[in-house]
Amino acid sequence: MEFHKELVKTPKMKTTIMQTENAKPMISSKGTQCNLTRLDGQVLHQEISYLQNEIISISNQEISDQTIPKLRERTRGNPYTNKIRECVLYCISKNVPMQNISDVIGSIVKIVNGHEIDNLPSVASIHNMSREAKAICNRQVEEAIGNSENITLMKDATSKQGRHFYGTKISGSEGEFTLGIKEISSGSAEQYVKATLDIVHEITEENAFLTKLTNCMTDRSATELKSNKILNQLKNSKEENNEMTINEFQCSVHPLLQFADEVEKVAKEIEKTNSVHFNTLFRNKGESYTHNLIRCISKLFYNEKVGDPAYCRTFLKSNNIDNIPIQDFVGNRFNTLFYNACGAFCLKDLLSVYIKSSKNKPNFLQTSILQLFENDIVTSICQSIGIIYIKITAPYFSLASQNKPALQMKPVYNTLVEELEKIKKNCQKPAILLDNDYQIFTVDNLKISDFCQGVLKPLDENSIVLQCISKMTSGILGKCQKNFKDYLPEGKYHCPSENTKKETLTCPSNNIALERMMGQLDRQKTISPNINTSTINTKLMMKNNNTMEWLGGKNEEDKIQIMAKARQESQILKEKEISDEIKLTNERRATLQQRIDEKEAKCMKINQERKELLNEIDKMGGKWKSEPEMQSYIDNLKFKKDKISAIKNQIMYRKDVCMQSVTDKSLFRRNLDINSLKQNLINLIQLENTQNVPVPMEINENDNEHSHEQDIPLFLPASTSGPLHSPSIAFSSTIDPHIHESLSTETSSSTCTRSTFPKSQTVLPSVSTSVLNSTIHQSPSVLNSTIHQSPSVLNSTIHQSPSVLPSATAVLTSTIHQSPSVLPSATAVLPSATASSLITHSPSNVKAKCHSSPSLSPSPAKTVSPHELLEKPPCWFKNKYLLHTWDEGSNKLTTYNGKIVHYLARRKTFREKPLWGPISEDEPDDLKGTGDRIATWLFYLNDVKVGGATVFPNINTRIPVIQGGAAFWYNLLPSGVTDNRTMHAGCPVVIGSKWVGNKWIREAGQMFHRPCDLQP
Repeated sequence: MEFHKELVKTPKMKTTIMQTENAKPMISSKGTQCNLTRLDGQVLHQEISYLQNEIISISNQEISDQTIPKLRERTRGNPYTNKIRECVLYCISKNVPMQNISDVIGSIVKIVNGHEIDNLPSVASIHNMSREAKAICNRQVEEAIGNSENITLMKDATSKQGRHFYGTKISGSEGEFTLGIKEISSGSAEQYVKATLDIVHEITEENAFLTKLTNCMTDRSATELKSNKILNQLKNSKEENNEMTINEFQCSVHPLLQFADEVEKVAKEIEKTNSVHFNTLFRNKGESYTHNLIRCISKLFYNEKVGDPAYCRTFLKSNNIDNIPIQDFVGNRFNTLFYNACGAFCLKDLLSVYIKSSKNKPNFLQTSILQLFENDIVTSICQSIGIIYIKITAPYFSLASQNKPALQMKPVYNTLVEELEKIKKNCQKPAILLDNDYQIFTVDNLKISDFCQGVLKPLDENSIVLQCISKMTSGILGKCQKNFKDYLPEGKYHCPSENTKKETLTCPSNNIALERMMGQLDRQKTISPNINTSTINTKLMMKNNNTMEWLGGKNEEDKIQIMAKARQESQILKEKEISDEIKLTNERRATLQQRIDEKEAKCMKINQERKELLNEIDKMGGKWKSEPEMQSYIDNLKFKKDKISAIKNQIMYRKDVCMQSVTDKSLFRRNLDINSLKQNLINLIQLENTQNVPVPMEINENDNEHSHEQDIPLFLPASTSGPLHSPSIAFSSTIDPHIHESLSTETSSSTCTRSTFPKSQTVLPSVSTSVLNSTIHQSPSVLNSTIHQSPSVLNSTIHQSPSVLPSATAVLTSTIHQSPSVLPSATAVLPSATASSLITHSPSNVKAKCHSSPSLSPSPAKTVSPHELLEKPPCWFKNKYLLHTWDEGSNKLTTYNGKIVHYLARRKTFREKPLWGPISEDEPDDLKGTGDRIATWLFYLNDVKVGGATVFPNINTRIPVIQGGAAFWYNLLPSGVTDNRTMHAGCPVVIGSKWVGNKWIREAGQMFHRPCDLQP
């Protein structure tokens, strides 16, 4: 139809020349045929063009549909497709942060195809996919275990920020594979084995793994060796009638660390022998000066704070040194000391010129380097370590770090031991290490620059370098013989069987792979501090095991099955991750409780030992204070064993009970002969006598804001006499005759009356050390609950208020035993001293810091008047640990009773307001919450000739001031209401001065001790 229309529209052709009339019809028919043919060609051309355009549009549409992948599958839950999951897994394997993966995928698609994808996985979905990635990694390792006949387990552990991490790898016929890292609660061998089995259980069955486990590669720690034994026992228990043991191999690179320790010991010995000493130096404590020099040079090149990295490198490059022969100690562990020692010696002249010429004021680090370079002993030791590097450690490290079976290291071990033995046998042999042609090992790939070869310069026969080399090689030989004994003659791996050779083909010679994995862990923790262990495992396994390449090698059907199974296992892994975290927390709590229990048991054991020691000291008549006293007691003993035991008890008494301060701790040694023990005890006695000089203490004036009669001073107790007639007050003013007898031999009675005060001087009572000692020795029943201190410690126990108090050298221990029906009697003793022992203090002396010196004694200074003295605030005893021991051991009372030590002087013009025991308006904040004061114990520390008595007006009772007297009363009724009968006040002092102290027993800690029906 279309063709007909075109034909009609076409105009007819006219011929201008006609040959004959006969030819006209023929020509007319031919023209019509040509026109039809031409029209057919045009139509066909148009159809072809149309069809071509249709094909192009259809093909473009198909290409556009293929470049935009489907994001979700049309199945239940609309999960993301496998293509999207593969993209996420690739990003995880390349350490792309979880929160950035979707943005990275979307940006790449937009850049390549110009299409934007909106519905990409969220961060939570990506975390779920990371668990799927972990499941895929487990399937890869499971396949590798199934294809291997002999498996080597490589394991190591480390601590990061106080947390223990345990990592494992396996080596099989298909190569090495990372099993993962697991956080454990402690670094015990049992925890290592448990973590190994937990990791294996996620991958495959435990029996399938243990039956193929033939080798273990670890470092040389004792914990790893113990864990190998546990694994071996577990393997034998799983396999019946199998007595084969796991082959245990240790890393061939780790001995370099022990070589460095031996070199460090020799360096310290040589420096000590040659009296190498520097007063001020940029030094790490415990290192030799040579090690310090090497570390300082490393800091100079790599530390941005104290070093000078940029200019040092520029200076060396200007001197044609492109490769700096110094490594950073941070991040490099093996052979670093030897390598840096060689470089430090070779750079000695250049670095000295650089620091001196370019630094107007070198910093502390640079000054230390110059000082150490100027010492010939230090540089000689540094050169000897560099020679050890060139000839021994560098070729050994190159051979040990190669990836070859462990048994192939046997020739290396034997060669090293043989050559070191030759050097040790021939004293002149160390010089052979200076020969450029001498080589212990032949290593093809080892390249040491000519610049570093400069350490092998000729030396004198008596050079210190040769001495150092001789001692260093001897120490290294000892370590080699110990570490390589299994490979030496008569060792179990010296002539291994063919079966052993076959089993150990999968065992590498070193454990560097685990060291690198721990470095990866540290890197992950650095860049992502909050990353969890599961995510770290996923990243490490995918990267180290090349999981994506393994997955890409699978066909589509297998890949779909693997990813579908991984989606199912991801939820199981999530639940296990949560349960592992809970278990870890519980294990930490159990470990913490175990530590607490162990510490309590240890403290109880120590306390029991101290009690036994106190009993022994009491039987011996007390602490020996002089050499004649010691000799007299020893001479009375019949057996040598008893003499040694007595001396040891005296030494341990000074160490554990008195806590005598000494600089030489060897004075407390006990495993010595009798003469050495006697000499040590004599030295301790002499040292104690030089420390008995009272020294003013520095006091914080903020602690002295309150000034009422609170808490007891530290003095020794005595027995009591009959109570007062008042039912609520017990009073004692007498002294135990047994104690009084000892006091009468040492001191004379003295009271502080008004007549004893000069116009500008204050005289206060003091206590002599001998009185304290004699009282302690003669009151063993009290000592078991008393804190025993040496005089030097006691001087720091009583904190003195500026210009107020004398130096006290005794300790008061109170014993109040409450009973439901019997009112306790209070006791106190204040031995007085002679006038010659009285001390005055000036304000300038009081401000000085507390210290002791054999030649130090209180020097006379400006004194204060009585008025100024009595206006000063009281002092406070702040050592709560001693108070806790004091109260719990002696009184069985509340462990915190307020301001424990408080001296308060009264003068005759002073007027007291009435006081009640239970409360006080101006208590310190740290006493809030301790409850009411249930009872009060008041002490009189000196005699008052006229006045100063304490009166209780509501019960018409007056207590006179008598030195050593005390009063005790309950402040509350059984109902908890204040007993008005306890209202009291102090009378004015007419003649003399009044010194009192008291102790409060608070409600905190006592609510379960006092019976409810107890009447005051």
